[in-house]
Amino acid sequence: MKRKLLRSEQGFTLVELMIVVVIMGILVAVAIPIYAGLTNRAERQTCHSNCEIIEKAAVQYLMTAGNDTLNDIAPLGNPVTVESQADAEAKFPPAFLACFEGGTFPECPSENCHYTISYNNDSGGRTVTVTCSEHGGKSDA
Repeated sequence: MKRKLLRSEQGFTLVELMIVVVIMGILVAVAIPIYAGLTNRAERQTCHSNCEIIEKAAVQYLMTAGNDTLNDIAPLGNPVTVESQADAEAKFPPAFLACFEGGTFPECPSENCHYTISYNNDSGGRTVTVTCSEHGGKSDA
């Protein structure tokens, strides 16, 4: 008892399925580099924002603490390298860390990088510069 299949019951051919797989492969090959570029750009922008936050926190600390010198921020020397929250807690006074939201020192979104904080206290005024080991400073965008 053989039954005759209608055209609508036959399904897809192997060639049609292979074409779909090739088209999907092309779409993925185009999307992955675009996604990676967007991710890197977002990390860089986040890092530059963190640099600005750190600089503003240093200025806020100096203004509220009434300090004439930036040595209070980093008594261990100039420049100071910070790799993690624990590192920041070990190197900075609690009053400086309180200038950050939740008392949490910003961390770079990339792995294995750190912020370097340098300062200058000359006749031109106090300046604080923050750079990331991977993304540079906030003006390197």
